[in-house]
Amino acid sequence: MAGRASDWYAQSFYHHRRPYASRWKQASHIKDTLTNTSPPPPGLSLNLLILHALAHIFFPRLRTRTRAFFRLSYYDTDASAYRRGQDDLYFVAYWTVIFTGLRAGVMAYVLLPWAQRAGLRTNKAKTRFAEQAWLLIYDSCSSGLGLVSAFLVGCGARGKSWRQAEDGNEEEEQA
Repeated sequence: MAGRASDWYAQSFYHHRRPYASRWKQASHIKDTLTNTSPPPPGLSLNLLILHALAHIFFPRLRTRTRAFFRLSYYDTDASAYRRGQDDLYFVAYWTVIFTGLRAGVMAYVLLPWAQRAGLRTNKAKTRFAEQAWLLIYDSCSSGLGLVSAFLVGCGARGKSWRQAEDGNEEEEQA
């Protein structure tokens, strides 16, 4: 009898929620789609880079436009330094695609299998491990590279030449 009473309570409880069951399933499907925990595919970045490189190689007329993606555009020979300009955005976009592809490739082919071998079962746990490991790798490499470049080039000299260039522009504006 006790089993039947609890069954009756459960049925009556779910009976009130029954009209919302189909909407709830639909909402959870949308939620799963929007909160996809898998990393982006590395192929997308690779395809963009290959397409750009092939366009640069095989279409000489496009080289004037594609060159801005590969190198900084505004070199001042008098100051032996680069200036800022609009074409720098192409260079930044190019390197953003490279680092996005690098991140996706390392996560998909190195870190996610490593997480699975470590015994992580759920996709959420594996993705979290891969994200955290990528941050550790990226931050270690970029800070190490920054320290080495600061040692080799010297932060004081770089900052001094930048201030002189900026001071020269201010004097021209005042005159």
